[in-house]
Amino acid sequence: MSPGEAEAYALLGGAYQGQRMPAQPGRCLRTAVDLAPGSARYQDLLAEFYRGGRKFQRAVPHYLAALTASPDEVALFEGLALSYRELGRLHLLRREHRKAIEAWERALRLDPSNISLRRWLEDLYAATS
Repeated sequence: MSPGEAEAYALLGGAYQGQRMPAQPGRCLRTAVDLAPGSARYQDLLAEFYRGGRKFQRAVPHYLAALTASPDEVALFEGLALSYRELGRLHLLRREHRKAIEAWERALRLDPSNISLRRWLEDLYAATS
């Protein structure tokens, strides 16, 4: 397969997202990542797709892979922080307090100026101690 094929799948995934075809974007973006796993762009597109679908746990490894390929890309850190924040909220709703704390601690390391997140974490510490 050529690099052009990976790009074609990435573009097709984006086109399907615009058409609101729920399964197709993921398939196309996963194929782009399979064809070019070292591409920060394709990893980020797939991570954003998962995060947009509220599949935060699936988004995290793709953000991490994108950061490995492009460690200075600030937007990747922001997406990863958002995924960890939302993952923490899901764990909290499930009453999985330890997992919520772990996710929020990771989010706060990536976004230390997030005052709301800091407060949520402090409240959760207090509630679980």
